[in-house]
Amino acid sequence: MENISTTIPEEISTYLSNLLSKSYLIKNDYQILPKDSKAKEINLNTSIRLLHLTKFVYENDISIVDKFASVYSSLHSLESTIIIKLISDGKKCDLYYGIKKDSDAAKSLKVLKGSIEGNFPGTTFKNDETLKTPEIEILRNKLFEEITEISTVLGVPSLKNSEDENFIQGIENLVKGMHGKPFSALFIADPISSKENEVAKAIFENIYTELSSLKEQTFNIGENESDAFTEGITDTIGETIGSSISYTKSKGTNNSKNETVNPHILKSILNTLKGYKSINNTSGSSETESETTSKNNSENKSTSKNNSASKTTGKSRSFQFTRESKTISNLLENLDLKFERLNKGENIGLWNVGIYFLSTEPQNSVVAANIYSGIIKGEDSRVEKSAIKTFIKKEDEIDLVSNYLKNYELPFIQINNSDYGNSLGTIVTSDELTIQLCPAQKSIIGLDVIEVAAFGNNLKNSNLDSAIKIGNLFNYEKEYKVNFNLDIDKLTGHLFVTGSTGSGKSNLTYQILDELLKKKIKFMVIEPAKGEYKDVFGNRNDVNVFSTNSYYSQLLKINPFSFPSEIHIYEHIDRFIEILNACWSMEAAMPAFLKEAIELVYQKKGWDLDASKNLIKENSFPNFSDLLDVLPKLIEESNYGQEIKNNYTGALVTRIRSMTNGLLRPVFTNTEITSEKLFDKNTIIDLSRVASSETKSLLMGIIFMKLQEYRIAKRSGNNSALKHVTIIEEAHNLLKRTNSEQSQGSSNLQGKSVEMISNAIAEMRTFGQGFILADQAPGLLDPSAIRNTNTKICLRLPSQEDRELVGKAMNLNELQINELAKLKTGVGAVYQNDWQEAMLCKFSHFKDTEQKFDYQSTSENLQNAKIFISKQLVSKRLGKELDIEKLSLLSKNPIFKEIVFYVKHNSFTENEIAKKLYELLEIKMILKIINCNIDVEKQEKWLQLFTNVLEKKWFKFDSIETLEIKHLVLKHLANINRSVYENIYVFNYKKSKIDIQIINK
Repeated sequence: MENISTTIPEEISTYLSNLLSKSYLIKNDYQILPKDSKAKEINLNTSIRLLHLTKFVYENDISIVDKFASVYSSLHSLESTIIIKLISDGKKCDLYYGIKKDSDAAKSLKVLKGSIEGNFPGTTFKNDETLKTPEIEILRNKLFEEITEISTVLGVPSLKNSEDENFIQGIENLVKGMHGKPFSALFIADPISSKENEVAKAIFENIYTELSSLKEQTFNIGENESDAFTEGITDTIGETIGSSISYTKSKGTNNSKNETVNPHILKSILNTLKGYKSINNTSGSSETESETTSKNNSENKSTSKNNSASKTTGKSRSFQFTRESKTISNLLENLDLKFERLNKGENIGLWNVGIYFLSTEPQNSVVAANIYSGIIKGEDSRVEKSAIKTFIKKEDEIDLVSNYLKNYELPFIQINNSDYGNSLGTIVTSDELTIQLCPAQKSIIGLDVIEVAAFGNNLKNSNLDSAIKIGNLFNYEKEYKVNFNLDIDKLTGHLFVTGSTGSGKSNLTYQILDELLKKKIKFMVIEPAKGEYKDVFGNRNDVNVFSTNSYYSQLLKINPFSFPSEIHIYEHIDRFIEILNACWSMEAAMPAFLKEAIELVYQKKGWDLDASKNLIKENSFPNFSDLLDVLPKLIEESNYGQEIKNNYTGALVTRIRSMTNGLLRPVFTNTEITSEKLFDKNTIIDLSRVASSETKSLLMGIIFMKLQEYRIAKRSGNNSALKHVTIIEEAHNLLKRTNSEQSQGSSNLQGKSVEMISNAIAEMRTFGQGFILADQAPGLLDPSAIRNTNTKICLRLPSQEDRELVGKAMNLNELQINELAKLKTGVGAVYQNDWQEAMLCKFSHFKDTEQKFDYQSTSENLQNAKIFISKQLVSKRLGKELDIEKLSLLSKNPIFKEIVFYVKHNSFTENEIAKKLYELLEIKMILKIINCNIDVEKQEKWLQLFTNVLEKKWFKFDSIETLEIKHLVLKHLANINRSVYENIYVFNYKKSKIDIQIINK
């Protein structure tokens, strides 16, 4: 721009440099004008609103620049000033977005907040509300407290690479670069009105028009040359002869040049050209040569003859060229860029932006300004000069600048030696403003930045009568107050739940179970590991808990040989053989021997196999002990060689014997739990204490076999509504991924189990039987377990292999699949086969307090109830209060209903109390143990024996209650048989012959 003076006057050159390129910024050729002392101070209560940004969320496949351009465009239409504050102590940063507008900032802030939340869902502000006026004032004072320097960055921002989809110019680069250096930044963006935009365009159009005539100079050059020759001969008869020769040569050259320059062009941006000066240059040359020869003879008698010839030659050439002023051309290109930006700003908004860095320590603002300037510079920043100006404490200008900034105004400057001035800022479009005022793209201390994949939002909730609520709709890191319901009838299509440890998988299944119980849907849980369900639901009165250890719960008792009458015996045997084949590797004729032996034990029990009827006793089934009696004889009577017989005996008989001893002996029994109790009631089957995975598979296989047969037998029609749900925790223990190929001599244990379970699952949906398969390692599951489920729920999954397996089954794209690794605890993707896309759900927290499962056998419960009532009976004698609450609960039991009534109403006499204690504590049994008819050496000996036996049989008595009960028993005993009472308690002190060993029993 400094070379403009070669074609136009220096005064205009300087003016254009300042106007178009702001060269005065580079030269520091300006001064800050004092703020008008009469100007009104800003009203923080009505004109300023600020929000504290705490979390910024954006989609990973959208343009942040375009989104923020929409935010700023919406504010431009309201003519609101945008304020952004960044305050850093060198470690933690606080980012504030705000609005300045006289008397109406609250309305504009709502637009700002709503626009940010609309374009970037999930973005949150502290307390979800604006800062109070005192907080705003404290924040402003803190910003300008003890500052020693202010640096401003001037220049047009642009993208580093417009073709790169990744935005790399976020302020996180500034914060990281300034780590350990306290600083603050204040961004002020004043909207430029359409009218101001039109005025600027008109000015630049005038400039363009006048400059365009100086862009080119045209030159014309011409030259011509010609030659001529003439000859003539004349003969005159009469002796006159004439001869003439003429020669002429001419040559000419002409040059011309025209140039026009306006000496007063652009003197004022509002005036047009007033006069101009013309310069004409013309040059020419000419050359001519001529020669003539003449001779004449004359006689009196003459003759004449004339012969004439002429020849002319000529040559001419000319050319034209144009010279372009690159200086003027650059100016015009600069103006074209300005026109483009002004036209764009007319559509999306134009802003006057000031960026100021403040610091209390020397050089911090300078460092921050330079880092930031490097961040925002890009391909198109050449439109204007970029500059950084620092105002220091020693100069008065820092106070002048602060006075403007405290009122959130841009400082006003005047260019030296000129009457022209403007605000100290940069004119930018809304698109360019997003580069200057865009939040961080990576998290910084004080601001969470989260890149998310978008999931569906169009949740079609089912009818509340047939649905259960599992949580609320979740998307963009935000929970919405929209119920996320599942249609319980669709659970007949089965549900798959997966998620890593700690992702909330168990909480979800607990919540689903709790909701199903509210809908009167029964459940069965098969838990091969952990054993947590019994602690959550096992203490409920309507839930039965079974396991392989009678010390911790009711013992699981099943008979693999039993089956419903609606099932043919051959069907059952085939299913049973399939399970046993899966459990044990068999060779050659082993399966045939086993099948023949099973058929034989049924026949020995009186079964007609063809008719599937027991001819001796209905519902009489064999067991493994019966099979153990038959199998050795069957093998021995075969036609195989002795060695093969020995091998078969060792392989089959040993395995069958293992079913009749150890852990499985009390499980596989004829006195089994009814199928109605197992499959029609709320049941938890805890297999967590089984160490062997093969044993777990065997038990699971048999349970599923019996469940399948029971559902077939009790079917009431096809496509029934949901009646029962079976939950399989850690389902890979049952539905393990295996190789489908098997050699003739081996059996794939898990493969067989998976095949049978998969078939059972596929068939039982029509009977109203639903399954919930839960597992934290989907890669270990057979693919059919995932593929055959209608509803799939995936919580956080770190493993890429697992994510891809589940994600593709849920119709997720690559971004959504990767998002599964970042899901919060309790958040999961939900997909049903008839949905267009998966959706996220924030699952409800299961509120029931988990308590350790306290198992007590039926007899022990009865004993505790009797002990409790006995204590309540003597409570009056002991001066204790009745436990009304527990008595009320106990009254619901028909056995104790009557006695509880009398105890609560204190209706018993002392004799009646003694009688009731005698009955409750089964004193006859105690006396029989003591053998009260024998001679007793002394009273104290009998009393001690009575006490020992009482505490042995009825434990949990303290000494006082034992004594009281003992006295009442003796009183009742005296009423029954006085002689016995006297023999024991009063008279006879003969030597005791009581058998202490009997007592200790």
